[in-house]
Amino acid sequence: MSYIGRSSKLVRKAQEKISFLATAGQTVKTGLSYTPTSVEVTVNGILLTDVTDYTASNGNSVTFLVALALNDEVTLVSHKTFTVADTYSKADANTLLDAKATTTALATTTTTANAALPKAGGTMTGSLAINSPNQASGGTAVQIRQGNATSFGIDMGLSQSTGHLNISRVNSNNATHMMTLARDTGNVGVGTASPAKPLDVTGDIRTSGNLVIGTNGKGIDFSSNADSSATGASTTSELLDDYEEGTWTANASQYSVGISTTGAYYRKVGTLVHVNIYLNVASTSATNGVLISGLPFAAAGTNNHSYLVGRSNQGAIICQVNAGGSAFDMRLVASDANKTFANMSGSYILISGTYVSA
Repeated sequence: MSYIGRSSKLVRKAQEKISFLATAGQTVKTGLSYTPTSVEVTVNGILLTDVTDYTASNGNSVTFLVALALNDEVTLVSHKTFTVADTYSKADANTLLDAKATTTALATTTTTANAALPKAGGTMTGSLAINSPNQASGGTAVQIRQGNATSFGIDMGLSQSTGHLNISRVNSNNATHMMTLARDTGNVGVGTASPAKPLDVTGDIRTSGNLVIGTNGKGIDFSSNADSSATGASTTSELLDDYEEGTWTANASQYSVGISTTGAYYRKVGTLVHVNIYLNVASTSATNGVLISGLPFAAAGTNNHSYLVGRSNQGAIICQVNAGGSAFDMRLVASDANKTFANMSGSYILISGTYVSA
């Protein structure tokens, strides 16, 4: 039965429409292409009923059950199924929504990132630009929190006044400054927000390794300590620039006198050199004054005499380190007289003391 209205065959399909004028008594139209059960036929604007008014079952022709009249206007609308490209299914949409709930979007001040990193794991390739809030006004560029706690962790941000990168520790929501990286100098401050040196530390320093002085003449500077207030005193240096310890070899070869050493050691702190030695003088008749050479460092120059003390089987002795040299003479305390090698022949001698090096 024919009727006027919309077909019940409304589906998501593409349409192909063919119109033609019938010949007298025409009952078949061939050369078509359609999906069976997905075709609509109208004659003179009246929608025909499938099976009752026509049959369309083979996909390429339509048979009219009542012969058409001359110049009847026939229209065939063929619905072809299609798939919409690049669309999300309901399952796809659910997956995306679940993922959105567990990711954090990355953004800059001008654009929103097209990708997100998961809260656990993930890898980012390329640069990460952060427009940091000013830390002085309460903002931080990076917050690191301990586990699920929100009140314990580390904050990092730029100072509003200096542009320095400040690192603070957070304990019970209270931030305490820890470190600073100076913007213009690259100086690092620990416990100070205004580092004046490449490494500026407020507080004690502890290391499990050595403190290595990498340049000769450099050391520990005590210039911040108070200088001597004694009348006439004049400070010439407050730099401790050397420490060394080792052994040394005493000799009297210039006088062809044999001496043997049981032990000879030294320690040098700054310009002060402490020495100690146990030596034996071989049997000799040499009348030259005792002069032992081989001190590990030359003494300071003119009029800068130092003295060493000791004992021998000849009695207590005192030795004078010659200014500008690396040798010392020897005299008995009791007689205050310089001794010759003949006087000390076969003697043991123990000497210890400190002198000022050049």
